[in-house]
Amino acid sequence: HNLQVVGGLPSPPLPPVPQQQQQGQAQNPHSQHANTVPIGLFAFSIVLGLETAELMGSLFPDTVDKSFVLILGPYMVMVGGLIEFSTGIFQVFRNNIYGATAFIGYGSFWFANGLSSVLKTYFSGDLPEEIFLDANDPWGHCIRSLFILAFSAVL
Repeated sequence: HNLQVVGGLPSPPLPPVPQQQQQGQAQNPHSQHANTVPIGLFAFSIVLGLETAELMGSLFPDTVDKSFVLILGPYMVMVGGLIEFSTGIFQVFRNNIYGATAFIGYGSFWFANGLSSVLKTYFSGDLPEEIFLDANDPWGHCIRSLFILAFSAVL
């Protein structure tokens, strides 16, 4: 006899409980899709860093180069909008509804803000022509290099 002691009293072992499978439910609780949360959080931090730099440039003039406005909008659309929104879509497939809601919400927010920034920057005609002609763009090179480095590290 194989007796287990429960609460000081011997009791026989319990038979294994069969797991009931609902129709349409996958056997493996983990999705076959990769976990995209790290790249979504990285995209969120990149866009927040860019937004902070823009705010710093408006609070303290001449601390951020004038050409910084050229990279802000496209990064908000592609990194903040597209990557975070697609991260949210993949979280739906992994049954992470909280993560899906957060990333789809933030992705939509950054996509709308980025599109507004792109339209304001490139199509309003308010920017001086010398900003577009300046080939020296240290912020753009730095951000691109950091993004490529971190993206390849995540892969």
